[in-house]
Amino acid sequence: MVLGFWWWWHTDHIKFGNGTWSIDPRNLSATGKLQRETIPPSLLKVEGTFPGLGVHILEDIGQNNVVNIRYVLRWETLGSNRDQPRPPPYPSPSMLRVYAVKIVWENVLTRH
Repeated sequence: MVLGFWWWWHTDHIKFGNGTWSIDPRNLSATGKLQRETIPPSLLKVEGTFPGLGVHILEDIGQNNVVNIRYVLRWETLGSNRDQPRPPPYPSPSMLRVYAVKIVWENVLTRH
């Protein structure tokens, strides 16, 4: 894949982990490790005021036709209660939102 004048390659390996590397197209050597942040920290903040609410995030699998955009579902609920009834009061329903988030790439390791 092309990122500016550089190529990049993402890999998942059972022993070496995963990552995205920038590749010099002239000699195919790795020039650095890229890090991406797909979820802005502001989406992780609880908006509701009911005690015990937490934020839940679900990202898409990255197979869409828009380059460097991820779609993210966000909602707030109380934590797990193992299917036991909760005593009142109950929180108001939260909004289920879909966000289109631009992926920002950062070169975190540069080899010379």
